[in-house]
Amino acid sequence: MRKTLLPAVCLVLLFACSKSGSSLSKADLLTAQPWKIVADSILPGRNLNGVLVTDMYSTYKPCERDNYYVFSKDGTLEANNGPTKCYPSDHQFLKLTWFLEDGETKLRLSPDNQVFIIGIGTPSDIVELTATAMTLRSYDYNTDGSISRIHTLQFRH
Repeated sequence: MRKTLLPAVCLVLLFACSKSGSSLSKADLLTAQPWKIVADSILPGRNLNGVLVTDMYSTYKPCERDNYYVFSKDGTLEANNGPTKCYPSDHQFLKLTWFLEDGETKLRLSPDNQVFIIGIGTPSDIVELTATAMTLRSYDYNTDGSISRIHTLQFRH
């Protein structure tokens, strides 16, 4: 009896743990903690001083690498310049709004033309969103509607 009871209890606990972990909504995952960019890539690359660069994160200054992003449950996003601002006159933070759309598969920031803040166009596909990692992908389009560039950002807590 003990030999069959132990595996059964383990299975019940395993399913209970996996269900409780998956009960967090995407909004809960977004708003749990501040996010920092840890990777920024673009395909095809950008020509920077005659060099084609696909790893845009390698071009970030230290004052950009400490920026962080706080998603709040009320739909606001604080894009914070972190402890080190690039220029003393820079704002410490900017407030935006965010919302999920298309069955929570896309993240949209408003106003839409704030691409310079966190480096993404809006809306962005949510490629990955877990308790510790987020990957967003956005696209630039040619005038004919074809994709000209793919921009991928990875965030961590």
